[in-house]
Amino acid sequence: MPLACLKAAQGSDPDSEGTWVTVPPQSLRVAAGSPLDFSAMVPARPAGLDGALTIDNGRLTFADHARPHFNCGMLANGPGGALVFPTHEQSDELAEQMRRHGYSLARLHQIDIRLLRNAAGPMQPDPEQLDRFYYLLAALKSRGIHWMLDIFSHGHADLAGGNWFQPVSINDLRVRIHFDPTARQAWTDFTDRIFAARNPYTGASTLSDPALAFVTGANENGILFSGKPAEPLPPLLTARYAQWLKQQPPEPGNTDMPVKFGDDATHSGTFRRFVSDLEIETYRWMEGSLRARGFKGPVLGYHEWYAGQTSRTRAELPIVDVHAYVGEVTSFAKGAPLFMPSSTQDAGLNAWMLNASARWLDKPFVSSEYGEAFPNPHRFESGLLFPAVAAFQGYDMVCRMASVPVEMAVPRQGGKAIGLRGYSVGLDPTERASETLSALLFARGDVRQGTGGVAIRYGAEESRQAGSVILPVAVRRLPLLVRFGLVAPDRAASLPADMRQLSAIDTGGTSALAQAAQRLGLYQGNPALTWPGLMASLRSSGALPVGNISDPSKGLYQSATGELTLDQHAGSITIVTPRTEAVSSIMPMGHKALKVLSVASLDAPAVVAASALDGEPLASSHHILLVLSSDSRNTGMYMPGYGDRRQVGDWGSLPIRMRRVKAAIMLNSAYAGAILSPLTLAGEKQGNLLLTRKGSGFGMTLDTAPDGYLPTTFFVLDLQ
Repeated sequence: MPLACLKAAQGSDPDSEGTWVTVPPQSLRVAAGSPLDFSAMVPARPAGLDGALTIDNGRLTFADHARPHFNCGMLANGPGGALVFPTHEQSDELAEQMRRHGYSLARLHQIDIRLLRNAAGPMQPDPEQLDRFYYLLAALKSRGIHWMLDIFSHGHADLAGGNWFQPVSINDLRVRIHFDPTARQAWTDFTDRIFAARNPYTGASTLSDPALAFVTGANENGILFSGKPAEPLPPLLTARYAQWLKQQPPEPGNTDMPVKFGDDATHSGTFRRFVSDLEIETYRWMEGSLRARGFKGPVLGYHEWYAGQTSRTRAELPIVDVHAYVGEVTSFAKGAPLFMPSSTQDAGLNAWMLNASARWLDKPFVSSEYGEAFPNPHRFESGLLFPAVAAFQGYDMVCRMASVPVEMAVPRQGGKAIGLRGYSVGLDPTERASETLSALLFARGDVRQGTGGVAIRYGAEESRQAGSVILPVAVRRLPLLVRFGLVAPDRAASLPADMRQLSAIDTGGTSALAQAAQRLGLYQGNPALTWPGLMASLRSSGALPVGNISDPSKGLYQSATGELTLDQHAGSITIVTPRTEAVSSIMPMGHKALKVLSVASLDAPAVVAASALDGEPLASSHHILLVLSSDSRNTGMYMPGYGDRRQVGDWGSLPIRMRRVKAAIMLNSAYAGAILSPLTLAGEKQGNLLLTRKGSGFGMTLDTAPDGYLPTTFFVLDLQ
């Protein structure tokens, strides 16, 4: 683009605070060997050569006993956001770009709708879409990317209707598989027709292919999650409840027959235990059906947040998957509510911590869906906090919710030429930067897993207490400080030695941490569960080392490794590891010194990061990626409201606009010379910028709209 056109595009947006610059049309394809090429994080061989993924003694493992660590890219839609699968040519390009973005796993969502929305008859998939689906699997496999498949994503009666934002109902096919034989037969028929059939491009059935790592039998189909208040219970469900009651020993509690969701009978512990038993039975039925068709890997399910009976259900599953959102976008319609808190605020932080505190320590733990989505202006934080917590806690897989995780160009190619929407990850400069940081912190392993920590015993007695899954806030924040999770009493001995030694909690004990493991009836008003009591116990046990700066009374949390620090009062998140240092702030920031990276000033809310790309520690690296990312929006976008509570007014249109941010930084370095280059959003060098030698390092100003160059969130620093 000519310089004059660039300067004309970099005007201010009068409807927005700050200066916003236009993102001109350009390629988003990451070139091989560019600073953004993370293909080295993905095994350089076809997926499945290590054998099937299985669970061995509570851990994910391949047949060769290697423990996987999956960085997942969500494929909910096709090119341009259309409800189709890509063509063969598009599949090859998509798979290669996903590899270069560092994705080792692809979650294919909305398979049922894409295959059957133009169906000629029941279970008669569109032949072209089925062919494209099979080819996409082969393209991913050949580039070392494993698969995760959702069998039922929405489950409308004909498996063809609905859309991403259609509210789930108790009458959906994916929910009725719990109690309706007709729905189970539809699930079986669809599984046989699509997944048990031979893929002509791989030569094997999808279910028997070792490239298939995970299967979700039905996405977000929990019974109490699906049933809306005042919605009548289906007769088949109440009939199952009556049958279940006859098999139970007499016990006190409300055993009235429920009529509709939300009434007293559906809130009773008895009914919730029935729901959990029915969910467990359904999971085992799906798992058995998949095993009979050749699938050996983990089956995921019941990942819907934190209802009490859902925790009871998860306690019986071999692997735990929990979704997490900070301000989920549930509708694109005008007037739809938007909740957009920062991850450093209580509302945002509690959402992440509910996810982390739902972990079971003796089982694999994954998060197949998380998001802090557009138009949340703080979503630049999500590339730091969630991936860092996931790495510190030892998650096995994370997957940001996305329409598609990579796009080939701005504007997007194919589909509708619209701007950003919720979960437009591949097109959004802010979320692309977040996924880049996530790949480094989680997939590359820059944030190391903690050792020792806190185990909360959670067994049958605890699950009977109403609300017992929602731990006290102080206890739920512990995943920021130490490794944390639940464990069944009879499985406590299976925990790693350091967990048992430091924190296997006896529910009969009297210490603050022991009391934290007791049922909810003892939580409320218990002074021993205040932060002073918990912190004293953590420090005296050695779970938090000397020098750890955590002070929850001041909103200050630091991991036991010292690599992650969250300061609520400052609105900042800090990462300091040997290879990556980063800081985010929800307000302009003055001087902030890390270890190698120092920020002298930041003139708007943003994240600043420096990461070594050559395998060396940041302090001695020759080749460093710098990230500066704030907010992005559509032209003419209007979201009325106040603070973090907004409504959809007008999504606006193309072109996309980026907030202009400047950061004055310094990087300590013993090298004599350095060259700073702004990159395009695809990672191509655009030229050189001014550097200043300052004492022990180099000072520079990063600008997301550098004069004469395309707007960007990426820079590379080469030292010699």
